[in-house]
Amino acid sequence: MSAKSTPVWKEIIVDMPVISPFTQSTRFMHKIIALRFIGIHASDLIHEASAAIRDRQTVQKLATIVHAHPTLSEVLDEAYKRAAHI
Repeated sequence: MSAKSTPVWKEIIVDMPVISPFTQSTRFMHKIIALRFIGIHASDLIHEASAAIRDRQTVQKLATIVHAHPTLSEVLDEAYKRAAHI
């Protein structure tokens, strides 16, 4: 079954804004703090996402990773790009 025909629901939760107490400026770290996958191949996808959380990767950096086509990992590629607004 191809990645396009496999139903997988995914959600990436990115960190909240950080407000500096000194300058009162707001900045976003854009680090992944949680992911959810629901579907028949969820266990095939979670390993890349859990490594990204462990390594404290930003969604901007993850959105630039090349994912093979056609594979299930394209689901993560799409999710990273959406979270990074690319």
